[in-house]
Amino acid sequence: MEIAKITLHDDVKDLFIAEEERQQLFDSGYRIIEKGETIGSFLLTPLGNGEVQLKRLVMEQSITPGHVLVIFEAIQDTFRKSQWSTLVVRSHSEQLDELLRYQQFSPNETADNKEASLEKMWIYTG
Repeated sequence: MEIAKITLHDDVKDLFIAEEERQQLFDSGYRIIEKGETIGSFLLTPLGNGEVQLKRLVMEQSITPGHVLVIFEAIQDTFRKSQWSTLVVRSHSEQLDELLRYQQFSPNETADNKEASLEKMWIYTG
């Protein structure tokens, strides 16, 4: 599994994201590659103060639960090699909560987060 930063030279038509959102791919997008083929993409959007948020993780339909685990490990490895101090993920499912817990993310139980509906915020500091 490989993670590659998207550049202006990349063809992004195959990256499973709406055309009107493609500029974000050039600013903060990454391609997920397996055996030379793109199997998904995601954004690491800077929030300020050294924080970055994982957004728009989109993968091919053929991805298995095992792939998801490997993909999160690759994303975390990309984060650890960066200058960011905190990786933020927002979850709205128990399955993702369990995956994040397994991957050593911590729930962020701030007052702002508790009021934000069923969505949970998780943080990873590497």
